[in-house]
Amino acid sequence: MKYRAIVDSLLQLSRDGKSSEVLRILDQFLRDADPASDSVDFVLAVQHAGVTAEHLGDLQLAESYYQQGLKASPADPLLLLGIWSIRKRLGDVAGARAYFGECRRASLAQANEEVFATLKELEARDGDLG
Repeated sequence: MKYRAIVDSLLQLSRDGKSSEVLRILDQFLRDADPASDSVDFVLAVQHAGVTAEHLGDLQLAESYYQQGLKASPADPLLLLGIWSIRKRLGDVAGARAYFGECRRASLAQANEEVFATLKELEARDGDLG
């Protein structure tokens, strides 16, 4: 099954406030997925699960999803940005700085202008990103 095939129903569940159900479906999808053969769908599902877990306030779970995604796509700027955000919220200044730097390098290497612009906005707004 492709992530894109279930995304509409997941978004509807999210709109209905059923985030726990979204995570249950995404967990099943991730258990059945083969990241080696379809890393794009896998990473999209992991990102969705991470954001949903953050929304539920479970930062450790969110970070575990992002880390799982990094195994399939080690330089994904959005996954790195997600971990930076969690590390910062948990008060891990050194970890936050390290992930911010990795995210910057990855977004530059991939010419991901959208993520790079977000990083510049964060720097302008927050200054110290640790």
